[in-house]
Amino acid sequence: MRLKFKEYLLYSVIIIIINVFMYMFFKSVMNLDGSSNIHKTNEYGWPYAINIIMNNTQHYIQYLVLFLFSPFFILVDSFLITLQLYISIETRGIANTVTLMWKHSLIEIPNMLLFMSLSIKALTTVYKEKDWKSLFIYFKENSSLYLLSLILVIVAGLIEGLMG
Repeated sequence: MRLKFKEYLLYSVIIIIINVFMYMFFKSVMNLDGSSNIHKTNEYGWPYAINIIMNNTQHYIQYLVLFLFSPFFILVDSFLITLQLYISIETRGIANTVTLMWKHSLIEIPNMLLFMSLSIKALTTVYKEKDWKSLFIYFKENSSLYLLSLILVIVAGLIEGLMG
């Protein structure tokens, strides 16, 4: 019942396709002319980094504990993330958006896909096996991936909070 790399890739591709379609939807129904002048007002430093880590850890725990609702969470998160990306790309341009995101996104995006995939796999395990004992076995077999994911949440939060 361990999450296989192939499953991670499959779930990730599906989530990315959902995001692409959402972006196309936003592009077709919204008209941002790019004239907005949005400035990032966050001051980098330890308080900001701790705030990001706490927020992202709550998000991680939500997927861990409430895995039964993971399809809903994935759709909501995809909507919110894609909307933010759309607004940033339309107002700042793609180059500026990538410049602002790349440092922490190299870790954060694959890790979000990892804990989303773990959550979906936990849901499918309960659905297929129809007993909670299999779920505990699943969590035990994937405990190292869950720990790795939590560490990556912290690392990405530090990068975003301290360096941008």
